[in-house]
Amino acid sequence: MQALKQTVIIPENHKLVINVPSNISTGKKELFIIFENINNKKEEKKERVFDQLAGKLNIPNDFDEENQDVNKMFYGD
Repeated sequence: MQALKQTVIIPENHKLVINVPSNISTGKKELFIIFENINNKKEEKKERVFDQLAGKLNIPNDFDEENQDVNKMFYGD
């Protein structure tokens, strides 16, 4: 399989003419056209907001301790 990458400008009539290199054999071929952004909207990277949950979560002091009831459910007696 070979790949051909070519940057094009899509005209108003939405028709493209593609010149294929001469070393590509003639005959039936598959052609894939990949559009980077089909919605014409520039994808915006959202900035991360740090500390947005600060003070809103309560983690108990015994969070890391094993719970014997949970262990019994997973491992049995």
